[in-house]
Amino acid sequence: MLFGAVACLDHQPKMMATFTSLGYPGYFPNLLGIFEILGVIALVSPGFPILKEWAYAGFTFTFISAFVSHLATSHAMPALMPLIASILLAASYFTRPANRRPRYSNSLAGKFDQVEENGPPSAAISLFLRRAIEQARSAARERKSPSIRLY
Repeated sequence: MLFGAVACLDHQPKMMATFTSLGYPGYFPNLLGIFEILGVIALVSPGFPILKEWAYAGFTFTFISAFVSHLATSHAMPALMPLIASILLAASYFTRPANRRPRYSNSLAGKFDQVEENGPPSAAISLFLRRAIEQARSAARERKSPSIRLY
């Protein structure tokens, strides 16, 4: 990722030709290069687990966008590179040690005693939605109205 960022910022002819063929303006490699360097710094710096999460998300969006851009312009073979990079990024993300993952405080989950303290936010959201559906169903039964079917 760092080499790609340097190639973007250096305006290497092959990189610029690729961006031009994809229809991006000439200033786009500058933005992408700066954000890629910031993302690499976030990933390799010790600490800052939330910042690392954002860097992983940014790289994921970048790779998905690159894949779609290549496919939209009928560049099938170059589309494989962002796909491979996203697989490697996912492997890096899911194999991180536990001490490099953010610990969520679950501020939402004060009411949700079933959510683990260090669980992901998706667990709190899932529990919140299940409880909201249960409450809607019980309120519908109390009003003796037809039951609400939420799936």
